[in-house]
Amino acid sequence: MKKSYSVRFRVLFGLLGMTILLFVACKPEIEITYSIGDIGPAGGYIFYENATYETDGWRYLESAPAGWSGSPGDPTAIFAFYWDGTAFQTAGTAAGVGSGEDNTTAIIGNVMYTNNLHNTIASAYAAKLCADLVLTHAGHDYDDWFMPSKDELDLMFQNLKQQNLGGFENFSYWCSTEFSADSAWNQYFVTGTTNSSALRSNTFRVRPVRAF
Repeated sequence: MKKSYSVRFRVLFGLLGMTILLFVACKPEIEITYSIGDIGPAGGYIFYENATYETDGWRYLESAPAGWSGSPGDPTAIFAFYWDGTAFQTAGTAAGVGSGEDNTTAIIGNVMYTNNLHNTIASAYAAKLCADLVLTHAGHDYDDWFMPSKDELDLMFQNLKQQNLGGFENFSYWCSTEFSADSAWNQYFVTGTTNSSALRSNTFRVRPVRAF
């Protein structure tokens, strides 16, 4: 983690071109930058830096720290099914880096069901666990969590799990990228293999992320 400083001087220009120094403000403006593998503001590990942050509005992706749910391991949850009243549908999710937050919003914006019979509304499922998280770290509350997209989850595997960072388990993890109305993508956090055929009613591990 690096800090950069800038110093501003306030100068009053008087009559006849004479310069009168009234006040010098040595107030540092601190810009904190991170590297992949650093601990982020919310206590988790930084696993991605966005090269186009000035236009995208966010620079880093941070995983929730191990134990984020209050238990030592990551919790398991279903992905859940979206029934629009006529048929099962996808919520319109994407796979790329930067799409996880929109995916999560799209998923939780619909009534989700626990199975493909649309007879039981799901009260707890992977995307909702992520979106509902409020984590307090160093005196600050962080409530901007979401479920990572397929490519974001893979970055967590490569940059954290493969480097023995983050306390990930040797099981499959859900991402927020759908494959079909019946299935969604997940990734096995041992080999890195991705799978699109898992039914949404399967239970896999969940790890929220945030962008800032």
